[in-house]
Amino acid sequence: MLAAALWPGDTHARDLPAGTLVALGSSYAAGDGVGKMDPARRSCRNSFSSAARQLAHDLSLEMVDASCAGASTADILTRAHRGFGPQIEAVNSGTRVVYLTVGGNDAAYIGNLFAWSCRAQRSALQPTPKPCHRPRRLVPALATRPGRDLASTAARLARLPQRLQDVLAAIHSRAPLARILVVGYLPVVPPGPLCPAVPLNTQDAERARHLWQELEQATEKAAHAAGAIYLSGAQAGGGHEACSATSYVTGWNAAVPYHPNQAGMDHIASLLARRLRQDPAFTAPLPGSP
Repeated sequence: MLAAALWPGDTHARDLPAGTLVALGSSYAAGDGVGKMDPARRSCRNSFSSAARQLAHDLSLEMVDASCAGASTADILTRAHRGFGPQIEAVNSGTRVVYLTVGGNDAAYIGNLFAWSCRAQRSALQPTPKPCHRPRRLVPALATRPGRDLASTAARLARLPQRLQDVLAAIHSRAPLARILVVGYLPVVPPGPLCPAVPLNTQDAERARHLWQELEQATEKAAHAAGAIYLSGAQAGGGHEACSATSYVTGWNAAVPYHPNQAGMDHIASLLARRLRQDPAFTAPLPGSP
């Protein structure tokens, strides 16, 4: 069961092609914690004001949101997740644009950020907040085993490039004429001094930066190899990390920590709308169109 919403056209999109925008990926695509939740996708935490849904509205495309919080590449290709089938089933010959953000859960990006934040607070004898009590599958049990996270993360990152390639190949197979937008994960940890919104020790902060960079590089390489449009996390959120006065991501004490906030979603949607309006592969009529 997929949530679909047909948005009305506007004067800015009259000359753009019709079709469907399909959103695939994890909570960064779903918009977990942002704005109002879609009741039809409650278990997946999909927001009505996610970047993908804003983009569909701006371009007057029909919206099919198959993204889901906690999803990995396996949940796109083969596995049911939170009551919904594999996300790839939403993609078909009528798909004009695919919005994709995935890989962070494969690499345990947010899971490690949670674990390292919990470790820092336990070391400081601070009360452990709610995220630290989540199931181990969401927050790896790394806080008391320094070093184990490095080996686990390295193994996950080694598998990620092929998994991303498999996802992009599957999208292209189902919708060879669709424009694929691959959106990177917004950076959370600033390059400079930390703040209470990012309660990591110095070593774990550097680990977090390195993990994000590795995730960025793997995603960029896969996107370019597939001929997709790639919006990097650095381009979309550089200088707006969790310690910034104009942050595009939430901090540790937010209801949904370390995820894009509404400003971040708005910015991504704006960048992608501008890029697509200038993209001949998107604006040109499909073969056989009148």
